Amino acid sequence: VEEVVDAVPVTQPVGVVERARLREAILNPTSCPYGDDGTCSRTDPVRHIVGEDDGQPHWVRCHLRAPASDIARRVLKATDRPDGEATDDTDATKKAETTAA
Repeated sequence: VEEVVDAVPVTQPVGVVERARLREAILNPTSCPYGDDGTCSRTDPVRHIVGEDDGQPHWVRCHLRAPASDIARRVLKATDRPDGEATDDTDATKKAETTAA
């Protein structure tokens, strides 16, 4: 009986589900990881210092309020195919496009 159960193919491997969850979190973040510093704004671009490189501050732009980037969506979609070609639109991509419009 155990061999029969082992022979059943897995229709959706766990890795695919985890990648989809991560993709959704990247394209549609729910909060700012730097929110404790109180500088977030809905209208002005916000940058946060996250470290230093050779004594110079290393900045990141707020990903929560940043405009949707087409290149980011294409890169994320391309990770699903071994040939690197973009796959069909995901729900996360459609939501990001709707939010950006």
